[in-house]
Parts: sequence; C-alpha cells; structure tokens
Amino acid sequence: MDLVGYLFNAIPEEERQLIDTELARRPELRAELEQLRRQILDPLQWDDEVEPPPGLADQTIAAVHDPVMSAVIRDSFAPNSNIRFFDVAVICSILLFGAFLILPAIASLRGDEGRLQCSDKLRQIGTAMACYQVMESGELPTGDPAGPLNHAGVFSLLLQARDLLPEAKVLICPMADSAVVYVPRLTEYLAAPTGSVVQKLQRKEMGGSFGYSLGHQVEGDHVGPSEAGEYAPLLSDRPPREGENLKSKNSPNHGGWGQNVLFADGHVQWHGTPYLGRDDLFANRNGSIGAGQDRSDTCIGVSEAVPYPPSN
Repeated sequence: MDLVGYLFNAIPEEERQLIDTELARRPELRAELEQLRRQILDPLQWDDEVEPPPGLADQTIAAVHDPVMSAVIRDSFAPNSNIRFFDVAVICSILLFGAFLILPAIASLRGDEGRLQCSDKLRQIGTAMACYQVMESGELPTGDPAGPLNHAGVFSLLLQARDLLPEAKVLICPMADSAVVYVPRLTEYLAAPTGSVVQKLQRKEMGGSFGYSLGHQVEGDHVGPSEAGEYAPLLSDRPPREGENLKSKNSPNHGGWGQNVLFADGHVQWHGTPYLGRDDLFANRNGSIGAGQDRSDTCIGVSEAVPYPPSN
C-alpha cells in the first residue's frame, strides 16, 4: 500500500478509501502510518514567521541611496546593457510560473499536516472517552434530554468533570477558522440561569471545533451513543451551523474539503463527503438535526445542538 502517497494526498480516491478501510481494521498498519508521519511530515514543520537579519531595513535603504548601487541598477536597463527589460520580464515570468506550481503544493502539504494534527486531537478525545467508559460502566458521555445537559457539547463537560480533559485546546482543530473554546466546570454551568445568554454561550463554545453524536431513540426514550455499536461515529470536525453561508455540506474546519471522524472503537477516518454510505453524518434519517430514529441512525451535532427539538 502506498502509505507515503496517502500521507501526501497523492493517490486516487478509490485507493485512499481502500487504505482507510485497512487502517480501520489493522492496528499495525496504523502504527506504520504514524511512524511515517513522524519521519516525513514532522521535519517539514516550520514557523509562519521568520525573523529577518538584524539591520536589514537600514541596509536596504542605504543601498537604495548609494550612488554606486543606483548606477548599477540604472545601467542594467540601459540600451547597451546585457540585461534587457525583456530578459527581466522572462525571468519574472519563470519565477511566477514556478511559484504557481510550488505554492499550491506547499499549501496542500500543510493542509494534510493540519488534517493529521486534527485527527490526533480526536484520538486524544477518544482515549479520554475510553477512560470515561471504564469509570462509568461502559457508558459514554450522554446528556439528559429533559434537563440543561441536553446538547452535544456536554461530552466535554462530563470529561472535564472526571478530570479526563487535560486542557481545553485539545478541543481545537488547527485547521478551524475559529479557536474559541471554553469548558466551564459542571457546577458553574448548572448554576447559570436556564436560557440565559451566559448558558447559551457556554453551550456553543464547550464543544470547540468538534461535534458529538446526539444518540438515538428507542420507543420514544433517548439512548446515548454508548449503545450505538463500536463502528458508529461519535465525534467529527464540527458540522456547519444553521445560517452559515457555506458552499459545502462538509465541516468548515478544513475549507469544506471533508472531515475527520472518530468512531466508537477509537479509530479516526477522513471522509471527503458528509456521508457514510447513504447515511448523512450530520442529519438523522428524517433529514433533521437530532437523535437518530434507531440504533443504526447516527447524527452528529454542533455543540449547542439538542437530541430533540424544543417543540418535543
């Protein structure tokens, strides 16, 4: 399998899906991919800002005002010069053409790196959820649809209550257009007046860059995602919010190109569409944002999304 091509997003979509399937069932292949990522991508990281040499501005200004340097520049474009305007134009064209080829490749590389970093964040949250399951007799974080804990972002609140959330920034995807996250203490959240502006902001911000499963219903009763099956999607890059003017139905975290999805068995997959087969990740079988209609119907909602509409 071309794992290097997989890392650099340089393989056909069919081959990528095949590798995704193999990664889901073969831990040793995931370990090999992680090792390649550390060996190939990690050394390519760089800072966005580069410190200029000391005194660069002063040296540049001095060179511009230097009569000798000015004469060299002027003579370069003189009629009898070896360097003509046409030559400079050709050189600039070549440099620009090279930039058009190289810069998108660099951007793509950095996008893949950000996507991998985002998937690492989801794996960390998945580990915290696995610990939560052990502490809660197999149950995953689940809100109460009849009370103030009736929204998707409650997963972070409950993980923090068990001291399983090491720091809030684990909830931020590095490719997200917003880095706002605030996870209040459970007592602080419950003390906020129901329906207040403070509570609404807390609901929206506590999920960070990610959305969480809204569970499903059985004979009218709400069932948390803990009983949805080990291959059910639990978290993902956050879905689009209602009212957002987006050109794609994918998560906005990665420019609308797709989303990372964490499954109940702990593995993370990249999906270029908001669908798993025919199932919509971000809507239930009725096409609405809410609890699934049955065990096989999963809907991932943004932090403030509720399992049941207020009218229910």
